[in-house]
Amino acid sequence: MADELYPVEDDLGMGATVRGFIEGQRLFNRYVLLGVLGRGGMGVVWKAHDEQLEREIALKFLPELITLDKEAISDLKRETRRSLELTHTHIVRIHDFVQDRMWAAISMEYVEGDTLSAYKVDQPNSHFEVDMLSGWTAHLCDALEYAHTKAKVVHRDLKPANLMINRVGDLKIADFGIARSVSDSVSRVTMRGGSSGTLAYMSPQQAQGRPQKVTDDVYAVGATLYDLLSGKPPFYSGNVQHQLESITPDPIKERRGQLGLAGEEVPAEWEQTVAACLEKNEAQRPQSMAEVAERLGLRAATVTVRSQEPAAEPAVASGGPPPPRKGWPVWGAIAAVIVVLLIGGIYLLSLRHSKPSATVASDQATTPVTDSTAAPSTPVSTPVPAPPPVAPSAPSVPVAGQAWTNSLGMKFVPAGTDSILFGVWDVRVEDFKAFVDATGYDATSGMYSVGKPGPILGDLGWDQRGDTWKSPGFTQTDDSPVVGVNWNDAHAFCDWLTKKEQAEGKLGPNQSYRLPNDAEWSKAVGLNESADGTPASKDGKITDVYPWGTQWPPPQGSGNFAGSEARDDKWPDDSKTIDGYTDGYPRTSPVGSFAANGYGLYDMGGDVFQWCEDKFDSGKDSRVLRGSGWNSSNPFFMISSSRSQSDPGDRYDFFGFRVIVVVSP
Repeated sequence: MADELYPVEDDLGMGATVRGFIEGQRLFNRYVLLGVLGRGGMGVVWKAHDEQLEREIALKFLPELITLDKEAISDLKRETRRSLELTHTHIVRIHDFVQDRMWAAISMEYVEGDTLSAYKVDQPNSHFEVDMLSGWTAHLCDALEYAHTKAKVVHRDLKPANLMINRVGDLKIADFGIARSVSDSVSRVTMRGGSSGTLAYMSPQQAQGRPQKVTDDVYAVGATLYDLLSGKPPFYSGNVQHQLESITPDPIKERRGQLGLAGEEVPAEWEQTVAACLEKNEAQRPQSMAEVAERLGLRAATVTVRSQEPAAEPAVASGGPPPPRKGWPVWGAIAAVIVVLLIGGIYLLSLRHSKPSATVASDQATTPVTDSTAAPSTPVSTPVPAPPPVAPSAPSVPVAGQAWTNSLGMKFVPAGTDSILFGVWDVRVEDFKAFVDATGYDATSGMYSVGKPGPILGDLGWDQRGDTWKSPGFTQTDDSPVVGVNWNDAHAFCDWLTKKEQAEGKLGPNQSYRLPNDAEWSKAVGLNESADGTPASKDGKITDVYPWGTQWPPPQGSGNFAGSEARDDKWPDDSKTIDGYTDGYPRTSPVGSFAANGYGLYDMGGDVFQWCEDKFDSGKDSRVLRGSGWNSSNPFFMISSSRSQSDPGDRYDFFGFRVIVVVSP
């Protein structure tokens, strides 16, 4: 995280906090400090290694004068609890508030990348053009619409320095709610006047200390876009407060001329929308971020509310997850050794797991909760040479160690194995549909989907009901993970995509797509396993380590599992859900709906089980599946080292797959 995220205000008692730590120091019984990411009056941020999760996080230490004030600590704990509910792809995730006798800190997602403020300086004439900003602006509108409408939280310190771009080119909003709370506490403790936020991006109402509103963030978005497009915020010198309340800023085109900057023409809808956001009268501004996105002409598909609770209506035009249909199954009842049945002439090869029992009892085992909650974290900031493009128009041949996007818009990143790139999410409906449309491949027979107990599986509730990947018995969108596909289907998809992109020159002659093997999947989820042995021999051997951390039940927002919303008229009566857990999605969730892990991979636990290349055990034909699904509730089957197995021809409504690119032989 760049230093400018935390403006220096050393008169607030930060000196001791900044000087009090050294690299290699171990704090809170689990974090080892690696280096300073940013510092200033509102906190010092260290990159740290979490020994329990074996991954890097960011620790924001609070000013010493705040750590000694009980009211300030109480306020910050409350704000942190609110921030824990912000589970969105484009918001830096807050993990926990940690404290001991001397220090207090907030642990958060570590984003590898830099801020838009820093990237702006590297641009020609030190400003962006609209075509470079449009994708990131869609991310910004998406995240803020979710925060405003679902979490009911206003940021109140939006600015380019709080907008980060990660290594796969996605925007993430940092310091959601935290900077404001720290600033307010400092003002109260020191008896200094002022308002939370940064004046150059602050609405007149916020500068006057009025109660927070969505329109404060709308103003800040306008000021941020003005800065990124013109090189400077609307007001940046002289009496900024007076200008903020009394002066109308010049159009972006005129500001560029005043600063002697060349550039492309700013589209009229962008000039007009930014000006509308900067209106002094809050009633004359756009009243939501969805309206801002619509005025800017952003694609509806890029502006969807990704939340813990699906919206009844899409945020803009036709985007957004489907409305909830209440409820669905639990992997526990299927994940054990399931019988092969022949009834009515139908030969069922069901999901088989090596565990002795697949039914989740109501007294399911729990893992002790640690003092610090741990949620998936993407690695918060080291500089990179230039901002990565949002969506490359012509994918180049993949290169080892570099993020890459293919011809279908599927993203790939390095994930612990040098010769491959890992798909950041599961293969989507739109990807599989492109394959079927191009080849006529038929993957529609024999799928097992959830419902009340049927004639074949009895109490388990999965049966052949005529559902297919096209219509699996619940609502899917184009960016949902494809379900109801077997190991053979996944192989056929990889073969087609390899030949297609080799012919198009988007893959080299020795490059190809395939399923990850069991060892590669383990590395990508963060496990350090022996290279020896079969998947069966490693099954469940590393206990109490989940994709989200070490605690049970999973913290809210950890992924798409069998939460309380999973019960509806199709949910089997004997199937369990996770007590107290909700994720807002009764079946699948759109890919990327929850936080990524340290490699930038989404849904390594939850949503769908993922086929792997390997056989489960030598001498047997059954293949490995890793992860867990939207129907999972048993902690035993949700640990990262758990393996499932099924015949390569089996299709279930919680089976999907993820692919990798073999970059070098």
